[in-house]
Amino acid sequence: MAAENSNYRPATGEEFFLLAETSYASDEQASVRLEIQRDSAELEEYGGVDIAIYRVPDPLAFLRAQSNLHRVKVPAKPQPEGMANMLKLSWDKIWANSRFAWKRLFSPAARLATTAAAPDLKTPKQILTPTRLRHPPAYAPLPGLTLADRFRYPVHRAKPIVPPADLKLAGSSSEFLPNNEGNVRVPLGQRAPGLYLVEASVGKHRAVTLVFVSDSVAVTKNAATEMLVWTARRKDGVAVADADVVWSDGVGVLKSGRTAADGVVRLPASSPETSYVYGQDPAGGVFISENFYHDSEIYNAKIYAVTDRPLYRPGDLVQVKFLGREFRSARRSEPVASGELSVTVVDPAGTEVLTRKMRYDSAKGGETDFRLPAAAQAGGWELVFTRGEDSYGAAFRVADYVKPHFEIDVVVDKSEFKTREAVTGRIRLSYPDGKPVAGALVRLTARAQPLTMVEGELRYGGQFPVAIKADELKTGSDGLAAFSLPPADDPARYILSLLAQDGAAYRVRTTKEILIERGATLWHLSAPTYFSRPGESVDFRYTPQGNASPASRPTRWEILRLEDRQRRDGVLAEGDSARLAFPEPGSYTVSLRDARGNLLAATSHWVSGEGMKAIPGSVEIVFDKENYQAGETAHALITFPQAVGDALLTLERDQVEAHALLSGKAAWLGVSQVAPAQWRADIPVREEYGPNVTFSVLYLANGDYVFQNKGLRVAVPAVDVAIRSPRERYAPGETVTLELETRVGGRPTPALVNLGVVDEMIYVLQPEIAPSIGNFFYHPRRNNVRTTVSLSFIGYDLARMPGKGSAPVRRSPSERGVKVLERPRRDDTDTAGWWPSLMTGQDGKVSVSFRMPDALTRWRITARAITAAGVVGQQTRHIESHKDFYAKWTGPANFRLGDRPAATIVAFNQTGAAAKVQLAANGGGLAVRREIELQPGANNIPLPMDKPVSGDVAISLAQAGKEIDSLRQAISVLPVGWLSERSQSLDLREAETRLALPADARDLRVSLAQGSAGQFARIAEDLLEFPWGCVEQTASRLLPLSFAYRGLPADAPRLREISQALATQRLRLVQMAGPEAVFGWWGPATTDSGWLTAYAYYADWHAARALGLTLPATHWRQSLEAYRKHAVKEPLPLRVLAVWFMAEMELPVRTLVEGLLLEAAALPAVKPVSPGRNSLWLSNTAAADGLSLVLIGQMARQQQIAVAPETAQAIDAARESLRAQPEALGQALLAMEGKGVAKEDAARWLATLGPGAATFDRALALAWWNKALGGSAPAESGAPGLAGNWQRQGGPLGAPTWRWTDKTLPNVISLAGPAPAPLTAFVRYRSAEPEKGTLPIKIERRLYRLVAAPAIKADPAAASPSGERGPASASLAGEAVEFRAEAASDGDLRANDLYLEEVRLSPAAGQTPRYGLIEVPLPPGADVERGTWGIRVRGLDGDAVVPMEKARYQPGELSYAVPVDQLADSRVFRHLLRFGSRGSFVVPPARFQRMYQPEEKAFEAVAERRLQVK
Repeated sequence: MAAENSNYRPATGEEFFLLAETSYASDEQASVRLEIQRDSAELEEYGGVDIAIYRVPDPLAFLRAQSNLHRVKVPAKPQPEGMANMLKLSWDKIWANSRFAWKRLFSPAARLATTAAAPDLKTPKQILTPTRLRHPPAYAPLPGLTLADRFRYPVHRAKPIVPPADLKLAGSSSEFLPNNEGNVRVPLGQRAPGLYLVEASVGKHRAVTLVFVSDSVAVTKNAATEMLVWTARRKDGVAVADADVVWSDGVGVLKSGRTAADGVVRLPASSPETSYVYGQDPAGGVFISENFYHDSEIYNAKIYAVTDRPLYRPGDLVQVKFLGREFRSARRSEPVASGELSVTVVDPAGTEVLTRKMRYDSAKGGETDFRLPAAAQAGGWELVFTRGEDSYGAAFRVADYVKPHFEIDVVVDKSEFKTREAVTGRIRLSYPDGKPVAGALVRLTARAQPLTMVEGELRYGGQFPVAIKADELKTGSDGLAAFSLPPADDPARYILSLLAQDGAAYRVRTTKEILIERGATLWHLSAPTYFSRPGESVDFRYTPQGNASPASRPTRWEILRLEDRQRRDGVLAEGDSARLAFPEPGSYTVSLRDARGNLLAATSHWVSGEGMKAIPGSVEIVFDKENYQAGETAHALITFPQAVGDALLTLERDQVEAHALLSGKAAWLGVSQVAPAQWRADIPVREEYGPNVTFSVLYLANGDYVFQNKGLRVAVPAVDVAIRSPRERYAPGETVTLELETRVGGRPTPALVNLGVVDEMIYVLQPEIAPSIGNFFYHPRRNNVRTTVSLSFIGYDLARMPGKGSAPVRRSPSERGVKVLERPRRDDTDTAGWWPSLMTGQDGKVSVSFRMPDALTRWRITARAITAAGVVGQQTRHIESHKDFYAKWTGPANFRLGDRPAATIVAFNQTGAAAKVQLAANGGGLAVRREIELQPGANNIPLPMDKPVSGDVAISLAQAGKEIDSLRQAISVLPVGWLSERSQSLDLREAETRLALPADARDLRVSLAQGSAGQFARIAEDLLEFPWGCVEQTASRLLPLSFAYRGLPADAPRLREISQALATQRLRLVQMAGPEAVFGWWGPATTDSGWLTAYAYYADWHAARALGLTLPATHWRQSLEAYRKHAVKEPLPLRVLAVWFMAEMELPVRTLVEGLLLEAAALPAVKPVSPGRNSLWLSNTAAADGLSLVLIGQMARQQQIAVAPETAQAIDAARESLRAQPEALGQALLAMEGKGVAKEDAARWLATLGPGAATFDRALALAWWNKALGGSAPAESGAPGLAGNWQRQGGPLGAPTWRWTDKTLPNVISLAGPAPAPLTAFVRYRSAEPEKGTLPIKIERRLYRLVAAPAIKADPAAASPSGERGPASASLAGEAVEFRAEAASDGDLRANDLYLEEVRLSPAAGQTPRYGLIEVPLPPGADVERGTWGIRVRGLDGDAVVPMEKARYQPGELSYAVPVDQLADSRVFRHLLRFGSRGSFVVPPARFQRMYQPEEKAFEAVAERRLQVK
């Protein structure tokens, strides 16, 4: 018999984590945290974790030697297992073998008899059990360190670390992660002050960390060039002197020193981002803190940029002013040196729209302006401007204001509401003609803000009001809907947001503010000091913040003590002040109420003494004033939550400017004790403290620390800007004179002034974005001092097997239109005046004048001033443009022959009472004179016109025979038929050249061009004026603009204008990109195209180079990816073009050219073809094949690709065919190839590209001629003018256009001077001459009236086939709006209803026309609703509910057009219409025309239609 095998193997252990999180006092139980897999069988067998605690004899030297103070490295001292287990095992075996040997010497009977007599002689059972072997520690004690303790801790039996059972975190779910059973604390016991190394091991796995024990604490205040260290006792905050302190960056020592008697040492050195302060106090305690530093305030050049207003419409002019100062400190600065400033305009999508370099003048700053593109995206725009290597920014917003088709008025049932009283009222919706909006949905959202005290001022608390109610209402037949809101428990304000919809896609929004128990007039309540002594009387002054009526004056005062909520009140005496006394110490709220109990004003006040309490864990600091002048003394009341032994007081900003102890003395402040836990500090205010410093108080108690910062504001000198005008109110058209005066310290001072006059409505829609000039340059400086305390420091280690390596460780814009109510204005001027650089004289004065715009509104005048010394100031005041009576034309001004409209004007009565006036309207088909009564506000007045006539309508309002307002409105009457652009070219060889025009020709224009540069400029100008803007046409504008811009000298007068046009077209092109940056013919709504994508990138490539924009190579490579995916379905000529575009962009196309060569071999023989006005490339003619062959041959030579003989012969034949054709595009290709006509003939061939040629052919010809000629040159200016009634208009490229201004058409063109040779006149005009329908396409139109159905929940998946998503509030309460479509009669249309127009195109079998436009006429005043999200219609396709697609149309003149890139089968287009004007109107048939084959058209079967809108 033998014992079982022990299965003993030496322990290897497993990975675990050792962590020390905090430091300890000598009377605290120290511990470390250990994380291990506690259910390990090996750990159970091993018995736990071996812990060895070593005291470090020379702590500072030890810490200096470490490269990572968080994870120290101390080499292990492995030790062998030893002989203990072997001796034990050997002894057990010897003992067992000896017993078994004796057993064999005796017989069984003898053994039984012996053990019966002496039981102790029986063989013990233990002899059969395996020998229990112990695992000895794998590591020996570390040399050089004092072993303080050693034990094996049974972590597998220890309680894991868990959060307290009753712990609830405010604002959190309090659902903690599951507990890790192996996450335990290992107690180390109480330790004497010093530095300890803790070594933990399981088998071969070992980890070490440091434990700091000290009865003192180091407080560090880290600045850019200094570290201040204060050592104090952690128990009571008493200073500890003679502590040795080391400041380290973790690599070496930055500075070291010893604390003085006040426990402070200041260590000067440049501060790294991360550093460590460690040290040892006289008692041997060792402390450490980790410090993180970054500059909060950097003194360098600050450049202030302000736009003339914060909000613009697309197409508006943006004006910008730049002012700069180079700061050396918080107060000291000098002007930014003169130099170059680069300004980049960035749209909401992050696209760089425009980059411009401008001159910045040290004395006057800089200024620039630019015009927003007509298609500018709505949202936030940025100005990024750079000076040297420094970049700066500013912002403005763009929104499209849309006139609403009805108005919202909120009427509350009471003028004042009290707390605990329901708030009720009515919402009234009405159309402009006064009719109610019945059955409209109104989404009401109410939010509340309580009235609270913020920094001693009465304010509405919370940046985000809390929603209290959301409801959906429906108006009755009278257009009214009642609402009721829950009562407020305390004074507050309710903010009502109303979103109403009568069926249109656009919603109309308004807001309303309702004050609960708060007077309408705000009052400011203040005292000369924020705190006082018990029983001391304090004079509180109160002043209105607006015009205060007697009923809104305060009548009672009220005092509330916050500590016990005791309340006192009383009656105010006459005057504007109240003398109040506070008998007890504490914190108080003083408030004023009117006779009805409404709260008018409130402020905070503190009374010193023992009764004033601070919140535990905080320090309350109260200054006696908000701002101080240099030379005054600031008094601070410091209240601790408990009595403290001492505290560190500091003044901080760029560094610790001054320090002192609460118990000590210092020159910069005086301290006196008011109560056991309350002190008063008196700080003399010095000029260098401006604009602010931070007063900081820190104390230590019971092993914790508390500190509080309080800003001390010091007034800086400011420019007082006075803005004076002779009157406060002006009539439109009057001259307004403003006098500005600048003073500093009461003395006239010359200053640079930026002055703007802007419509106040702009600031209602968008508050000012730019900060005030004072806050920008002299804003409160951020504190650059970082405070840290050595109470916590993390040391850690991960136990691993020796020699095992570490495992790898694993920054769209809203496009909504804003509908605003009709306003009394006759122009769209938002900025009435802008003077970027006014200079006041030695008397501090300067005057400016401007004409008051034709609008009734309030105008905000903003003046920003800066002196040569850098003193700044800003002032705002208002003037008003006013008329008692004011008329505005609000209806359409363009009509067709045969229309009988009811024109509309709005007469505004600003007097507040009904009044009778005489209205007169003459001209344009009107002859009206009658007396009308005008109610206060806007009055809609219909004026029926039986027969509109082109000309001016003169409208006047008179009272008592005296004219009180007048205006003139131009009326235009167009033919019934479609107006088409026509053109002809004439060679001008004589002084007069005969001109033949149709009788109905209108918009007559003549362009004169001579020489190749003149022809180039003329073609480019024609492309810019082309009325449509698909991707091809936009790219075709970019190309000539890019060529012209690069060809101009830096001082060219038109450089800026061309740059603006170039940036505008580039922005439009970028906005038309679809998903994956692929282009279709007209943006994402059309089919993705490989050749159009390549063309767009090619144009953008030229534009980016011209504008100096650098884009990554991967950007251009996207055209290769688009070609791979989409070009396979496109004809060969278009693919050839795409490859040539990519080759020009220096992309790798060799393989693509080889493929094109193989296809070219199969092309039929090329014959000369003249396509007429059709595009050579896009009309699929033999001419396109010939051009393709020549271009393929050219690319093959460039790529050095061998061409098969048969293909080479075909290329040569194509070249000869092109040479024989009188086409400018083919000749340009031959000239670029170097095998065509002489370059001197460029002008002759460019002259053949008249305005009627396809846009793509014209742009491509310019690109090829530009390449052949080596660039473009500015147009010559020697062409004579035209004699007669012609008005000259100059374009950005210098090609003049002459516009005819007389009603009688000319029959000759007469030159004003000798005709240079050659001189060509290109005549353009519009005519309604009958056109033939040659395309076999059937056009059908149907009109439906939409009747609202009950609201249903929207199906997100079916919201829109296009995937369109509107704003969150686009559909009321997240619900879709369903309509039923009813067939509408042309003779019974309603101006207030919503309609749907359906246009169906059906091509003949086998016909697939490409690149066309369907043009649909509209009557005057009608418009297409742009937004359709959430609208579903029943009754179009049977009984199915059809979601409306996103409106995709192009606005036209009394029409809209829809791009149709491909018409393979029948297609239906649906749009929402609203008829805004009443009357009888004639509209022509809809027509479809192909863009690149302009003679190919199709027309609706009806000749014309008459619509009756009621």
